[in-house]
Amino acid sequence: MAVVEQDGREYVVAYAHGLQGKDSLHKGTEVMRLLVYSVDATGTSVKPLRQIDVPVTARPGQVRLNTEGGRVLVGWGERGRYPTPSAAVDVATGETVAYDQTDDLKLPCPDEYSSCSDIRVMAATADGPLVSMDDGGFGIPGRWFSNDVRPDGTNAQTDSFGNNWNGMVYGVGGGHLIAGWDAPGFDTDPVWSVHDVRTGRLQASMTCGYDLSNGVTGKNRESEREYPVVTSPEGHYLAAGPVAFDLQRKKGICLAGDGNRKSIAITSIRDDGTAYGEVQEDSAANDTALVVTQVDLTAGPDSAKALEGVEAPHVTSVKGAGLFTGPDNNGHFRVSLRQER
Repeated sequence: MAVVEQDGREYVVAYAHGLQGKDSLHKGTEVMRLLVYSVDATGTSVKPLRQIDVPVTARPGQVRLNTEGGRVLVGWGERGRYPTPSAAVDVATGETVAYDQTDDLKLPCPDEYSSCSDIRVMAATADGPLVSMDDGGFGIPGRWFSNDVRPDGTNAQTDSFGNNWNGMVYGVGGGHLIAGWDAPGFDTDPVWSVHDVRTGRLQASMTCGYDLSNGVTGKNRESEREYPVVTSPEGHYLAAGPVAFDLQRKKGICLAGDGNRKSIAITSIRDDGTAYGEVQEDSAANDTALVVTQVDLTAGPDSAKALEGVEAPHVTSVKGAGLFTGPDNNGHFRVSLRQER
């Protein structure tokens, strides 16, 4: 289930992956089926406004749907959070636009010897698809390009040969994207920035010691990401693992380890800046034990404290409720919504 706001109207989208038209004479067609409802619909048996079937080719669990750019994007395949190929869906009209490696979604190349290939669509927006190249560079074709919005302290290319653009999209959330950039010099911390998805406009940037090679650069520049992008309910804050941003104050908060303090990976954020996260540390049995933490993003990493016997919510709501998941006493998977006391 997902919620998307399009052209000033909110929709609820229910979706499922399966075979359409399979019977004793037909193999069926593999689709991601979307049922679109108006968010203000009421009743016990509401019919959808429309049904949209998006053809896909993937095993169960390999189809993704996101609405982070303001349009529905369906992606499928074995390539993590942002797979390719993909298709953008207009829930108001039912129109579907498919994207794959042969589509003409080209961004500028740094020189004539660069292929600028291996592209993927990270989000679908009203102005077009947010495209990222696996070797660096991103933007919305015909609208804006990453080299024109890169933060101070970064070079246009990642090497002296000029073969690859600097800048990789780490993830998208709440109408913004988080990008990582190589900083000049040896053994320097990367630069992280947050941008408006539709315009590319820079919102904030900082240096942070979270290693860009964790799924963003190096030999694996594809769509795997170590952490998801999480946002506060009203969009005041967003984070990806130890990289967090306060969008109201337009500043970054680095929660990466500093040699003594351990890294904190943010899992959820409240609108007052209270964030919950987890720190992994070795237990006495050499297993990995999760330590739940709380940090005030308005005060910075020094405000972090460990919470004993507490679960970290996966999502927080405007009204103070938290969504929790995990096994119950019988070993079954449990989803619970708890109101703050």
